[in-house]
Amino acid sequence: MNCWQAAPNFSPHYEAYNWAVLLWAHSHSPGFELFLERAQAGITTMMEGYPHAWVPTSNGIAMQRARILLPLAWLVRVNDTQTHRAWLQTAVDGLLTLRHCPVCQGSISANAF
Repeated sequence: MNCWQAAPNFSPHYEAYNWAVLLWAHSHSPGFELFLERAQAGITTMMEGYPHAWVPTSNGIAMQRARILLPLAWLVRVNDTQTHRAWLQTAVDGLLTLRHCPVCQGSISANAF
């Protein structure tokens, strides 16, 4: 294991924006594949654990599903494959399942917000 590798953290809430930045950097650094490789490795691990391995935040699983959308959209933008599009669709569908569930509405945001 290299120094940049660690045990998977199945929490897009904490990891997703890092991957989005790496993918953005890849799009602005032609030929520098390390940004893409690192982001893609993390997203692949995360999506292999979707949703059974994901750790809910205090807002439930909705926050996790929402946070993964940005890096998945960037991944499709910089490396458009059927697998990446399917992951993005899976995440969108998972988030949309919560909008009609009255019990789940609290998991999207607290009443005070």
